[in-house]
Amino acid sequence: MGIPMMDFVVRETRAVVSGPMAIVRLGTCGSLKLEVPHGSVVVCSPGAIAIRSNYDRWHDESSREPYYQFSHPVLPDADLSSLLVQNLKVNLDQHSNVYEGMNVTADSFYGAQGRLDQNFHDHNHKLFDELHEKYPNATTMEMETFQLLHLAQLSVPKIRASAAVITLANRVTGHIMSESLLHHVEVEAGRAALSALATLSL
Repeated sequence: MGIPMMDFVVRETRAVVSGPMAIVRLGTCGSLKLEVPHGSVVVCSPGAIAIRSNYDRWHDESSREPYYQFSHPVLPDADLSSLLVQNLKVNLDQHSNVYEGMNVTADSFYGAQGRLDQNFHDHNHKLFDELHEKYPNATTMEMETFQLLHLAQLSVPKIRASAAVITLANRVTGHIMSESLLHHVEVEAGRAALSALATLSL
């Protein structure tokens, strides 16, 4: 789970695959938009940003830097993202809505995702305000997609990559997806991702 695991997956797959590669991440997330309800699937067509904990801010008393840093966006492969959207809309039909939206990848589950915990001085009570001011189109939040897209562009040769995420919960309303719907969407979204990969010309 998280950025380190994505680092393992991409680098070690690249190490044993010669020639062109394409990767789709299919995972889960929280929705940051009221209009993107729980149970939806969101493709990161506009790209992904990273939220990084600025550890020096906690441990250097003279520092006035922010506690959390926001990266610039990194983009997915446009053709692969388009195929994902098309296939998801066909496969999911009436069962789940399909959206395109900016992904936010956090380096932790609690602090960097704005979850408030009175047991720790996370200093994250203004995190969502700062995020929406800088990136008003931020749509989903999880812990892997940015690293996939980042490494895909660093790879030699480059990897064609994109991601689709299932909104387990809506962070605005607190509503959570049912287990039965999750199972159905996982299966059909997985088939859509495989079809997109199989159709993509490398």
